[in-house]
Amino acid sequence: MGQETYDLVLLDLMLPKRDGLEVLTALRRRGLQTPVLVLTAKDTVEDRVQGLDLGADDYLVKPFAFPELPSALRRPSRPTDNGLYVAYALPASWRASYVARRATDAWQNA
Repeated sequence: MGQETYDLVLLDLMLPKRDGLEVLTALRRRGLQTPVLVLTAKDTVEDRVQGLDLGADDYLVKPFAFPELPSALRRPSRPTDNGLYVAYALPASWRASYVARRATDAWQNA
């Protein structure tokens, strides 16, 4: 993800050029502490457990109702370096297309 910092990573596991779990693993190996919310059609219990075990902070199965996304973002993530949990709220003005575009922009250089 380069030198830019992000408040949140929205990650689809079924990316066209690279497996999302590989991306997640690489980000965590690099020490990225940014919360990662997985958005994916992979819906088995094994898929969810694997994603969370590899470092995802939350896992949302598609299709989902759009109101579920802000709810997922309000849930606490993993503890920060100072032991506090951080929750992110999605501004009401955001639209799904904006979220998808920002997520795509962030992963082009992953």
